[in-house]
Amino acid sequence: MLLNDDLKIHFLELEKTVNRRPKDRLEAWMLYLNNLAGEEMEVIAMNNPGIRKALTIERAFWQSKKELSYGTFLS
Repeated sequence: MLLNDDLKIHFLELEKTVNRRPKDRLEAWMLYLNNLAGEEMEVIAMNNPGIRKALTIERAFWQSKKELSYGTFLS
């Protein structure tokens, strides 16, 4: 969908990527965005440095969020 010369919106149908091996980088990102987890996501992350970095940042975020919740509980 083209809104104007500077802004374009793309819609991705994530459900079509469930339980598949990605054929390309776009499908790999779609699987990541669709919350694929476990060993399959680890394999994809090993082959895609961008997804590997995103997973690392995501894990750090969730870890710090858990620590914050735990710290609040102790106070």
